[in-house]
Amino acid sequence: MATPLPVDTTTSKSAATHNADADTNYSNNQDLLQVIINDISSDLNVNTINPYPLKNENQEYLKFLSAFPEGKESVEHQLDIYVVDMFAFLSAKNKQKSAKLVKKIDYFKKKYSKKRLITKKDLQPKNSQLELKKNSPRVSNSSLESSETTDSSSSCGSEQSYEVSDTDISLLETMENIQYTLDFRIKKGKVNSLDISLMRRLCDALLLVMKHETGSFAKKKFASYAESAFYIFGSFIEEIAEFRQAVSEKDISELRISLLLDKRFNTESQKNAVAIMVRIVLFCLGEGYDWRDLIDPRKQATMQKYIEKRIEVFANDRKSLHIQERKVDLYPPPALYSDRNIAKLVAMFNVNVDSGITDNEEVNKRLEHYGANELPQQDKKSYFKIIFDQLSDFMVVLLLIAVIATAIAKEYNSSIVLAVVIILNTFIGVYEESKASKALDSLKSFVVNTAKVYRNGSISLIDSKNLVPGDIVEIEEGDSVPADLRLIECSRLSLVETILTGESIPVMKSVESIRTNTNRLALGDSFGNCFMGTLVSRGRGRGIVVRTGSSTEIGKISKAISNNQTSKKTPLQKRLHKLGMWLVIIAILLCAIVVIAGVAWGHKFAPMFLSGLALAVSVIPEGLVAVTTVTMALAVRRAAKKQAIVKRLVAVEVLGSVTCICSDKTGTLTEGQMGATEIVTSTLQSYSTQNSTDLNPDSGGILIGSKLGFSADIKSNTSSSTFLQKNNMSFSLLELIKICLLCNNSQIKFVDDKWKGFGDPTEFALLSLALKAKMSYESIKSKFTNPDGTTTTYPKKLHENPFDSERKLMTVVIDNKNADKNVDIYAKGAPEQILKICTHRIDDNGSLQKLKNSDIKIILHECEKMAKRGLRVLGLAAKSESMSNFETMMKEVPENDSENPNLKADDSFKNKKKESEIQEQIATYRIKWAEGDLAFVGLVGLTDPPRKGVKEAIKNCQSAGIKVIMITGDHLDTASAIAKQIGILQPNIPEMDRAITGPDLDLLSDETLASLKPFPSVFARVSPDHKLRIIKTLQKMGHISAMTGDGVNDAPAVRQADIGIAMGIGGTEITKDASDIVLLDDNFSTIIMAIEEGRRVFDNILKFILYLLSCNTAEIILFLMASVVNVELPMPTIMVLWANIIADVPPAMSVGLEPQEKNILKRSPRSPSAGVLNKSIDNPLSSLAISVQPDIDAIKKVDEYTHDNIPDDLILSTPGLTAKETETAYYEKNKIYHWRGDL
Repeated sequence: MATPLPVDTTTSKSAATHNADADTNYSNNQDLLQVIINDISSDLNVNTINPYPLKNENQEYLKFLSAFPEGKESVEHQLDIYVVDMFAFLSAKNKQKSAKLVKKIDYFKKKYSKKRLITKKDLQPKNSQLELKKNSPRVSNSSLESSETTDSSSSCGSEQSYEVSDTDISLLETMENIQYTLDFRIKKGKVNSLDISLMRRLCDALLLVMKHETGSFAKKKFASYAESAFYIFGSFIEEIAEFRQAVSEKDISELRISLLLDKRFNTESQKNAVAIMVRIVLFCLGEGYDWRDLIDPRKQATMQKYIEKRIEVFANDRKSLHIQERKVDLYPPPALYSDRNIAKLVAMFNVNVDSGITDNEEVNKRLEHYGANELPQQDKKSYFKIIFDQLSDFMVVLLLIAVIATAIAKEYNSSIVLAVVIILNTFIGVYEESKASKALDSLKSFVVNTAKVYRNGSISLIDSKNLVPGDIVEIEEGDSVPADLRLIECSRLSLVETILTGESIPVMKSVESIRTNTNRLALGDSFGNCFMGTLVSRGRGRGIVVRTGSSTEIGKISKAISNNQTSKKTPLQKRLHKLGMWLVIIAILLCAIVVIAGVAWGHKFAPMFLSGLALAVSVIPEGLVAVTTVTMALAVRRAAKKQAIVKRLVAVEVLGSVTCICSDKTGTLTEGQMGATEIVTSTLQSYSTQNSTDLNPDSGGILIGSKLGFSADIKSNTSSSTFLQKNNMSFSLLELIKICLLCNNSQIKFVDDKWKGFGDPTEFALLSLALKAKMSYESIKSKFTNPDGTTTTYPKKLHENPFDSERKLMTVVIDNKNADKNVDIYAKGAPEQILKICTHRIDDNGSLQKLKNSDIKIILHECEKMAKRGLRVLGLAAKSESMSNFETMMKEVPENDSENPNLKADDSFKNKKKESEIQEQIATYRIKWAEGDLAFVGLVGLTDPPRKGVKEAIKNCQSAGIKVIMITGDHLDTASAIAKQIGILQPNIPEMDRAITGPDLDLLSDETLASLKPFPSVFARVSPDHKLRIIKTLQKMGHISAMTGDGVNDAPAVRQADIGIAMGIGGTEITKDASDIVLLDDNFSTIIMAIEEGRRVFDNILKFILYLLSCNTAEIILFLMASVVNVELPMPTIMVLWANIIADVPPAMSVGLEPQEKNILKRSPRSPSAGVLNKSIDNPLSSLAISVQPDIDAIKKVDEYTHDNIPDDLILSTPGLTAKETETAYYEKNKIYHWRGDL
């Protein structure tokens, strides 16, 4: 073990003194910053050779320190996150290797070892009590694999294997982030000391990562992230003293094995890097070591001359040579930067928030570095490639072989028949695959063509593809976001992010930074970011572009779709492929037997070869492709009548094999529309609404429920099934409904023969509640004639304080033309915020009661209970103020802003900004006036309720052995509540009582996720890449998965799933294009009917496969018997084809029309690993083949008496008969009607 490296002697005396003083005398970061600034200021007169003026350099450094006052603490925080990511990758990589090894071992065990009895111990799952914790390590160190997981990954797992491309990309991003932290925070920030324990972990992680290689054995090379780790390792040695100490503590052999310098000794630049690495590592290790200790002895001779020559150069130049050259232009890697404040963002992107990027050359550099802001173009398959892929299908290849064989035998009619079957099948496949390529084209509709950008001190409209990270972009109501932004300024900004999260409720935005312990933040929680393609529903804002093009969220969706363009093999196709392989082997073997037997009997080779071909043709069920296609086409037609449009023909069969359905919540399991379902007034009287999501005012109404007083006991239960009338409502309920009506900016109109809501979904849900209570604006309005003769309509909105993410409140000032000349102030918002501004509560008779702390606790307890039922709870409050107070407040403005000399008539950006600041201060003043001393009125619970019939449909799925999983971007509590209502989560059943969030999912590797017992039934707060990962994990576990979705965020998972299902009404075009099936009624229950149809198809396909193979087996037995006893083969090739196609196909098609079996949904799905032939089929196949044997003889005898062989005199002597009647008469005359009857 090497001796620890002493303290770095290259550190200047002033810096060392400063570090000591900082450690002993300053605990506050601001004090430490001031010391550093003083030290730098004292050094300004030092004469140093520098290409830049020293004064300017230190001014930049002071500016940098003001943006990052926390110093090395934030650097350590970031590096700690990256180290955790690296170890997570290493753990996942090892588990993937282990899984592959275990899988191979299990395969050979099953194949070669003797079967043993399965005991109860074998059936007990391992690690069944595994629990997830938000603060747990990213990857658990405990073994999480179970035998069940390994054994189950047979069908789909064997086809797709354990891919690591996603992990590799993630690690490459991590290395880019570490490199940027090194260049920007450490080098530029002049940080030369970090936590020693962190540096030891970083050293270990880098040494492990840099060893990774990719490629085949003959073409192995280091992975790109391994190369990055190598150079980062050297740079940290050069920059950080504690890292040098961590390296000095390593054993020399460990360093030699990890660095692999001999394998990196290729190009001139690599040779130079190796030589520098040797020098700096030996410097860490101290005396007693030589360069040979770091290099494989077998490679030292080839490297000696170069290494020793470079060491001589290094002896004369110890400072200017570095393993990585210092970068002049430092560009941050694409990321959301939700945890960075505005000052840090400005420093990182080197941009002025007021003027934007001022150098056009800098724009071009960034455009070259990051690429254009456009979605990646899809490499479309040529029609030639699509046709080739269709023709390379194994069953089609068998048919092609049959075509060639029949052509060689000069049976041209047979060849034509087979060729027609191939052409028809190929045409269907090409048509389906050409339609599938439209998915990426649909994404282009979300790309904005232009963007408002601040450049060179002014705002301009540019092509959005020319946006670069660092640009300052302005957005306002109605705009689509042109790139991923980190907000630096916003005013009541809210965006609709449905395309990414699937949730229709607008998200309020804020400029506040969000500090987390991970780089991954749920999209729904990224309140400081705006995402490309989302729509601004209200407010305005400015942001720094942080991600463009393929790095954006919608760009990642585009890449996920384009990376999954390969056609999916269905379970039946896989089984038929395996069956075809066996049939080919059997055909070749039987052909060889016939030829050998014939030659052994003295026959010539050529005719025996043709006989062997005839036998080979008899093995292949030529009609199978045609019958399968026709049967599935008929099933598609039946599914269409049940509101399911099947776009991919084979998809209908996949439905019958589905073992797991992953469903989006909003719009699929729920109605997709908010409704006010529960009410609790200020007296704690509860009410419920019927048909809350139906916007028709005449549909439904308000029902009275139980009452809980402000004491601990329940006073009464006065629930009723009769809708309350307006004259029977209490004062508090009437006031609550009035707030829902007037504190509202939405509208409900009867358009296109149905009621539609316009505005915020939450607001028109509240408006619908008021309309169902028979309170509308028309019913309460009154007109008043003014002294000047004009007419004013009341109630009249005088002022509004819009909802924002900080206050979580909305207030309006309404003039109801009361006799006391007061104005009414109504407020709605988050219950906890409403209670903060309330001092009283309204009684049922309209009097005000003091709001006590005990009252607040009871109200908050009711809020908690409502939230647990999956409700989104809003609080409502009101008060009255005199009109004179309101008019006085509106005339007043904040101090020193009434006359501002900086505001001029010109339209400059600075004046606009100053005016905006003044308006913000005025708004704050008016908010404080309105939002205080209010009276609490009540609570309203809103929800998106489950669809009718969904609960029964899920129950049918579960009885059919199909697991249903909810995947949603909504909050965990809301998702869990809905899942419990419809039966997806069942607390009494351990296997169906686990729900996790997207951030929790990030803590797990794919293998750990797959080994969870039980597997989660609900995934909440997920992003599009989470959905894709869940589907891939299920496929690796051996499931045949279906994924339902409607939004853009669902498209990658819908495309990846074995069967993708899109919503026809609420679904986006991209999801429809990516799917295999479209539900016309957006109803989950339709999926169950489609699964029922799929199982029927699969059953019928198996039946006619049994039928066709039994006929072919009979032919094989007949041919083999003829060959063995040395008699002429009973049928030529054309007759074999006639029997296989013409005689067998029509009856087989009739089998495909058979009705479904009883209780088809009561049985478990067929195992994905099961083949076409098994014991349940082999036995009837053998008996059928033997029973069909006499029929083959009959076919031969009938052939001898075809119409062509009937005597001409018989035909001439019966002129009144048709050819068919003549043929029948001849059969009867020759006593062969018995055999015809058998046929």
